[in-house]
Amino acid sequence: MKNTIILFILAVLFSSCSKEENPVAVRPEESHQSPIGRLYPKSNSVQITQSQMGKISSFTSYSITFSDNSVAQNLKSGDVIFSEGYISKVPRGFLRKVTSVSGNTVNCYPASLDDAFSKGDLDFTISPSSLQKSEGIEGIIGKSTSPESKTFSLACLIYDKDGNNITVNDQLKLEGSLNINGWITGGIHFPSFKVNGSFNLNVEVDLNLIATGGLSYSIKKNLFIAKGTPLIVSGVVLTPEFSVEFSPLVSVEAGAKVGINDKISINHSVIFDSKWGLSGSFQNKFLAKPVEMILGGKLKGTLSFKFSVSIYELAGLGVNLGPYLELQANPFENPWWIFYAGLGGDLFVESKPLSFMMLRGSWNLFDARKIISQAQSSNKPPTAMFYITPEYGTTETNFQFSAKSSIDLETPQSQLICRWDFEGDNNWDTDYKSINELVFHQYSLPNYYNPKLEVKDGGGLTDTLKRILNVSSSGTNETLILQPGPEGEDAEVDYIKRPDGSESYYGFPDSSIIKVHLAIFTGGARIEYESLLRFNLSGIQKNSLVKSAKLKVYGFAVVNYVGQIPTISLVKLMGEWTESTVKWNSKPHYTKIIDKELTHEGFPSWYEFDVSSVVQKWVNGETNYGFGLRTDQNTFFGEIYSSDNSESSKRPILGIIYQK
Repeated sequence: MKNTIILFILAVLFSSCSKEENPVAVRPEESHQSPIGRLYPKSNSVQITQSQMGKISSFTSYSITFSDNSVAQNLKSGDVIFSEGYISKVPRGFLRKVTSVSGNTVNCYPASLDDAFSKGDLDFTISPSSLQKSEGIEGIIGKSTSPESKTFSLACLIYDKDGNNITVNDQLKLEGSLNINGWITGGIHFPSFKVNGSFNLNVEVDLNLIATGGLSYSIKKNLFIAKGTPLIVSGVVLTPEFSVEFSPLVSVEAGAKVGINDKISINHSVIFDSKWGLSGSFQNKFLAKPVEMILGGKLKGTLSFKFSVSIYELAGLGVNLGPYLELQANPFENPWWIFYAGLGGDLFVESKPLSFMMLRGSWNLFDARKIISQAQSSNKPPTAMFYITPEYGTTETNFQFSAKSSIDLETPQSQLICRWDFEGDNNWDTDYKSINELVFHQYSLPNYYNPKLEVKDGGGLTDTLKRILNVSSSGTNETLILQPGPEGEDAEVDYIKRPDGSESYYGFPDSSIIKVHLAIFTGGARIEYESLLRFNLSGIQKNSLVKSAKLKVYGFAVVNYVGQIPTISLVKLMGEWTESTVKWNSKPHYTKIIDKELTHEGFPSWYEFDVSSVVQKWVNGETNYGFGLRTDQNTFFGEIYSSDNSESSKRPILGIIYQK
């Protein structure tokens, strides 16, 4: 997402002078009329007075309709009309060329200064301090910090995935401030048009872009418009305006936060005297803020702001600036995240409101993209992973053990080594060998074993992993693998307690992701999510002997405390519930089965729970109310793929080995 952030600054402030109100439109016989300030209207120019403007009943881009014909009857095709000031119905005033008159309606189009005036000298100076927010989203406050400065603070909710601002783990937020300090001075002189403008501006952009959960979003959003009080100088109406929009490009697997401070200094002059010229200097300094990233993805934000002053209805001089921030992260690369900042800018002058004899002027100031921060390159432990084939067997089975799926961010897989403890008795049964080498082992006695793998990287750091292996006697085992689709039963139930003590209860029956979360805040507020799931065991004959039962769920979890490992609790539900109607306040009671540390923090992985004893009781006739997943660990956040997930291979699995 590489959009350009635009700061469009037009500034025109002219020295004012008094004018006499003319009750009717008057056309003198001279080649030009008496001056208004330092502007000389042409003989076909007509000023529409304040009292006449009060009769305007309709105003569009190409017509003006009055309540009676007292104004229109004095106008004809070719006349140029300009307003004496402005009214609420015509907030910028107008400068129009008449094409035809029909009754009370004058058909017309926007004209330029040299259509209306034969000669003139206009000098101007303007600052952004008078701007006031007139429309936009919530969370934006503007204030003047000096006679030449304006600051807008931002605390904006850009996107809410579920449209419910109470649930805060699915939002994109923009926080920070914009400060514009300085002024623009210059002048317009004609005939033989000469234009000069001096831009002396310091712009500071301080932004934080925050994704509070896994998001994918890329729609431009208008943030706000701020307008200044129109200025009347030598009869000309000048209107300052500041508009801001934001263009995000977000694709993150979990929460992320990135911020930047960008200081921009512009000191330039543009001159038109038969041709355009440019001189001056431009400076820019990026400063990165600490990056917070849970998983991989991309987080980019482009803020476009335009500061303009219209000459009547059309804009004139301006400057475009385009700063942006971009974070790219991949946990399998080194460095695993890189933070970029960029800026583009140009000056321009729109000729349309000035003279049709002029050409538009445009000059590129700056266009750059650079790395301003990245993850420090430091060795991290490997991640041990292994698989046993088959997953269960008898004393006659020769089991195959593979550690090929183990990984490390720094050491290539070909250089990782491992050793095995087949019984899980803390006695290593092999020496270190390549993780790519398959090993085999046959057990002499039936039992539940805990084979263990240790993986070592090139820096000497290690990681271990244990699994449960059921080795039975040589009798005949039956296998049942349950992995239901949308017909399966699982749901998420949520609880929210607000600082004022009010509470809300929710239930989500058909989500592709079910979540587990606990957030306890000072003052008593808290948020909790739990997940419920149940498998249909009707395919197993009652009172069968359950040799092994394993619940496997695919997902990830994080906890916001350094040194802690995310810990989830698997519970046995003790009461009836219905997927389509269950909510937090109607969920059944439970008894805990086991706590499990989710060691692959932040990485989507399979997590396995031994539920053999629970399933045996259900097979023996106890009512099967299913399982629950919850946590007692504050700041824990986890997501589990549900039976409604489109990735069918990653839906929850209950694998059972039994004998009839």
